[in-house]
Formats: sequence, structure tokens, C-alpha cells
Amino acid sequence: MKDVNKDDFNTFVAAYPRPLHKNVSGISEPPTLTYNDFTRGNWPDSVVAQVMLFEEYPKEGALPYRWEPNTYKIEEV
Repeated sequence: MKDVNKDDFNTFVAAYPRPLHKNVSGISEPPTLTYNDFTRGNWPDSVVAQVMLFEEYPKEGALPYRWEPNTYKIEEV
């Protein structure tokens, strides 16, 4: 996977040649949104794009996590 900006990420997902299945994994902190192409096999081989779902601002009373910009990754072609 390679790091890309939000625009390149959205372009990659929109232009992907096969249907993608979105999945949010809440077992990590922050949660991760993955785009999966199951013609490539089962997870994790199916993941072609992913982004960490950081919140822009922490909720009142939330733990003091470090709120970083989103990190976008796509499969290298």
C-alpha cells in the first residue's frame, strides 16, 4: 500500500474496475475503513484501499487522543 492524498484516494476508488465492498473495523483505534475486492481473495488480500477514521475534533469527555489528519492508502499499481 502506498500513501496518497484524499483526492488521489477518491479518484482510485471511483475508477476501480470492479465492485468494492466497504468495511469498517472498530477493533483498532481509530477505526479503519477498507475497500475490498473479494475477487482477489479473503481479507486481508482483498483490501485495495484504506483510510483511518480519525475524528476532526474529540467528543466532549473523550480520552485525549491525538487527532491527526486522515491517512489514505491505496494498492500500488
